[in-house]
Amino acid sequence: MAEELADDLKNFKLTEDEEVIVGKDLQKSDDNSHNKKVALMMIGKLLTDRPFNYEVMKRTLKSVWRLKDEMTVRMVNSILFTFQFSSMVDKKKVINGAPWFFDNQLLLLKEVSGKEQIIEIRVYNVPLAQRRYEIAKEIEHFMRMKMKMDITKPLRRGLKIATG
Repeated sequence: MAEELADDLKNFKLTEDEEVIVGKDLQKSDDNSHNKKVALMMIGKLLTDRPFNYEVMKRTLKSVWRLKDEMTVRMVNSILFTFQFSSMVDKKKVINGAPWFFDNQLLLLKEVSGKEQIIEIRVYNVPLAQRRYEIAKEIEHFMRMKMKMDITKPLRRGLKIATG
């Protein structure tokens, strides 16, 4: 059985479309505008278990921070956010004014280097007795992603992604 599997793996070949490395050309290009955008971004985490109004939080922070330029806030999940500033002056003002609180809850802020990955994984139908950190570590390499794809082409069996 193991020998048959090894032989099958030796004969496994990706098609020409599947051999294409996604993101290879993007990494080679020196896109200053993208790098500037990343430099003006921060990740924030609100340390709370209580429900809160996201829109009120956005308005309150914009008001308290008194920024000169625009800032965009995006919700990653219920307590994790990205803050996109328009100027380094505004970003530094927020960093230097820390710590920040909303609704008496601490807002942790971290500058973005561009190498962070924000991934949320949901696992359904796990018995309560099995909802432990150790179990999560064992299954963390299984993920489900949403993506757009051309349904007129066959499904890819593999995909290479440039990582740097």
